[in-house]
Amino acid sequence: MIELDDIHKSFRLGERQVPALRGLSLRVEPGEVFGIIGASGAGKSTLLRVINLLERPDSGAVRVAGAELLGLDEAGLRAARQRIGMIFQHFNLLSSKTVAQNVAWPLVIAGRPVAEIVPRVAELLARVGLSAHADKYPTQLSGGQKQRVGIARALATKPQVLLCDEATSALDPETTRDVLDLLAEINQELGLTIVLITHEMEVVRRVCDRVAVLEAGRIVEQGEVARVFLHPREAVTRRFVLEAEHVDEQAQLDDYTHVPGRLLRLTFRGERTYEPLLGEVARRAGIDFGILSGRIARIKTVPYGQLTISVTGGDLAAAEALLSERGVTVEVLR
Repeated sequence: MIELDDIHKSFRLGERQVPALRGLSLRVEPGEVFGIIGASGAGKSTLLRVINLLERPDSGAVRVAGAELLGLDEAGLRAARQRIGMIFQHFNLLSSKTVAQNVAWPLVIAGRPVAEIVPRVAELLARVGLSAHADKYPTQLSGGQKQRVGIARALATKPQVLLCDEATSALDPETTRDVLDLLAEINQELGLTIVLITHEMEVVRRVCDRVAVLEAGRIVEQGEVARVFLHPREAVTRRFVLEAEHVDEQAQLDDYTHVPGRLLRLTFRGERTYEPLLGEVARRAGIDFGILSGRIARIKTVPYGQLTISVTGGDLAAAEALLSERGVTVEVLR
């Protein structure tokens, strides 16, 4: 659905050219929720704005739904942008217009007839749960309600792609969950392709299928969310994961220096998460184990668990083999 090839983009700062994107390439498949995560200044917002050419790259290729956007004239680009919705961190609603008028605005700009606009707006407000607020103004709404208006407005022209620019970072945790659940529902029901940029790994874990990690304008790691989240390969990715889990890994390992035996990290996925495997392995391999830390949660809809354990006695190699046979990933920490 989205293809970016060797994208370079720089901005002039005084006498200097400051690179924002450096030879970046990625693919987003139809119907997936693709997360882009990075620290401030990593190039996330620039990347998102390149997808609909709000920022034109210095070089490279931008294809959306098979159309090469850089080759389009102004009329062609306007038509292409109607297939690309966008929601913003700070909502960008028109304060002088009602909720219904804000949602209708893209259709008005596109010259759609009133007979088409009125039922479409009513349909969208029902979808985002704001039918009762159609005649209110943005100042009368909560942050979560404003973002729901932004989502409805972005869907007005029936886009194929929805771009989300830090769409939840101005919201409290409960409202963030509600908005992310709404985006997941829209993705499932409409088959909409969603690109979501964020600096929070928890947002990625909750709704995304795949993720790319940006650092200094480059993708340093990407892949299925479960793989990246549970087994990060790059230091920057690991930092985001540990922040999401509120874990100081080094301090934790320092606390375990007095613990005897081998330290292992076990990762369970799917229904294996709830099975009593450790007791069975301990009996069969003759090991003793202690649970030092652990968590059970979900990546999108798939349960996972991670345990840090100490192992003494018995046949450690046999224990590791038994766990691996059951689909458990075993990492030796010490």
